[in-house]
Amino acid sequence: MMGTVQDIAFAFDYSAKRLNAFATEHSNCDENVKEAMEKRSKLTTLCETRWSARADSLFTFKSAFPVVVHALEYLRDNRDEKAGAYLAALLKFEFLIALVVAEHILSVTVALSNFLQSKSCDLIEAVCESKEVVQRLRDERNDPAVWDALYGKTVEIAADFELNPCTPRRAGRQMHRANHPVQYPQEYWKVSLYYIFLDHLVQELESRLIQSEDRPSIGACYAAHL
Repeated sequence: MMGTVQDIAFAFDYSAKRLNAFATEHSNCDENVKEAMEKRSKLTTLCETRWSARADSLFTFKSAFPVVVHALEYLRDNRDEKAGAYLAALLKFEFLIALVVAEHILSVTVALSNFLQSKSCDLIEAVCESKEVVQRLRDERNDPAVWDALYGKTVEIAADFELNPCTPRRAGRQMHRANHPVQYPQEYWKVSLYYIFLDHLVQELESRLIQSEDRPSIGACYAAHL
């Protein structure tokens, strides 16, 4: 999903023809879409190092999704060689659910990301900030209303483009595919995408930051001993 967002944002950003098509569709789009974009007028590429900026890029792409689709349709009809392939990648339920979930989860980490890259950052405060983020993520994991809202938003976007909620084809002997024993798409994406991404992020925060909590006190004791 992130690779597709990056490719499309880059394609619009570095082509005057595509950028003009996006601007035209943006000027003609529904006022609700413009409001959702919060005065943004173009897509932004995903920053490799600043994850707070990455969350903002995903937010912009999600908010501008109708504009992106209509601009690509116009470009495809006017013989843009890549527009058709971009459309095929976008107009899939699995792309939309990944976009909505990733944008929401990364938005929770924006304040922490900005703090970790600030000049005033120190380990003790970073641990405290990380604990707050981890607690919020765990609270959301245990709150069914959060997942229901994310899935509902995805279904709403998908309906505008006649995309039905679905899951990947199950393969009996496939070892590299999430063959979860669930019956409905909502349950499938919860266990194979939402839980996995959220749990991985919590684990990374704990291993990289929270488990370092005792290092400052150990260092202080060592300095006092010297």
